[in-house]
Amino acid sequence: MKDLQKAIAAGINVIHINTELRVARRRGLEDGLAKRPHQVVPYKILPFAFESVKQVALSRLRLFNKC
Repeated sequence: MKDLQKAIAAGINVIHINTELRVARRRGLEDGLAKRPHQVVPYKILPFAFESVKQVALSRLRLFNKC
């Protein structure tokens, strides 16, 4: 995280976090399926993925706003 803060302070103004968000989505889906292995209804599994992506996005927003 310090590297990102240094890069922003040095003038970097575009930071791509798409891959990080995709990984969070995947892990959230895996978590949802592990916690509800017999569930087949997407809207009962997807909230795990949404929450995982939300947490990553919020952490990046906090980090970027510190700079």
